[in-house]
Amino acid sequence: MKNVWTVICKKSVIDQDSNNLNLFEVIEEINVPADIRKFLKDGVKIAPVEFEVINLWVINKGEKGKNQEIRIELYDPSNKKLKDYIHSFSIAQHFKKRIRTRMKIFGFPLSKEGEYKFRIKIKEGAKKEFITVSEVPIDIVFNKNIKIKEENKSISN
Repeated sequence: MKNVWTVICKKSVIDQDSNNLNLFEVIEEINVPADIRKFLKDGVKIAPVEFEVINLWVINKGEKGKNQEIRIELYDPSNKKLKDYIHSFSIAQHFKKRIRTRMKIFGFPLSKEGEYKFRIKIKEGAKKEFITVSEVPIDIVFNKNIKIKEENKSISN
């Protein structure tokens, strides 16, 4: 299976008539309150951000009917792995050339400001190792114009 592209967005919708995928609010940068730093003293915290990781794959001959496993790893600016997301599926016989995968995620782990990376990896069939097939950067910016409300903290573990 070959990764054609990976996109991170707020929301996606599949049109039932055409089977086309619509992507909304593609994410390249996330602004979070600058005062989030006071909540990061104990390490990683989770920002309440909802997003989707969308992949388009090309299916190679002979892969139909096989099990596939996708791992999405999130790394902080220091290259520390913060989170693993895993998705397993079997490629049905009726799929033609391409397949899309969508993973909806709530919560963005944060450790500090900077460039975070999503690494998309696959493990095909009985193979033991995951292979990196794509990497998508997301910038986290601490914005002093955004404030956290103390009574309704927007950051939690």
